[in-house]
Amino acid sequence: MLRALTISITGYLLLLGSVVYADSKQTLVIDGRHLMAGKENKQAKPYVIKPTRHLVVDYSQYNFLPGGDGKISKPDTMSMIVDSKRQYYYKITNNKSVHSLSAETLTHNAGFQPFKGLKSGDKFILAIGNLTPSKEGDKQIFKVAWIGFVKVLK
Repeated sequence: MLRALTISITGYLLLLGSVVYADSKQTLVIDGRHLMAGKENKQAKPYVIKPTRHLVVDYSQYNFLPGGDGKISKPDTMSMIVDSKRQYYYKITNNKSVHSLSAETLTHNAGFQPFKGLKSGDKFILAIGNLTPSKEGDKQIFKVAWIGFVKVLK
């Protein structure tokens, strides 16, 4: 197992703690059973993974539904929201359906923390979809094609 040492200094008190991450990448295979949208999925099951620094997302088995225009678009963006300080984006730049999310591949906006991994007890939302320009053209809108909930084992 990989261990990351966390050091926090508060006044004169020095706190030491460690976060344990799984040795290997954790993989989410995207499917309809874990989809948190639609009338048919009121009982969507959360994914459960081990703590990790690398999350592999595989949507090769999932058939995305057509949008309002009747067309199926290949996803171009993933969004991971852990909490109010940890929100990340992954830009899909190839035609592959398996992607590795890590500190090297995830981006964050100013004011948010860089990705350091998913630790024990974390819960997050993962969304896959497309960024499209707004009608005014001044901003981008994230149109979600799949969304699910993930728990990291304690």
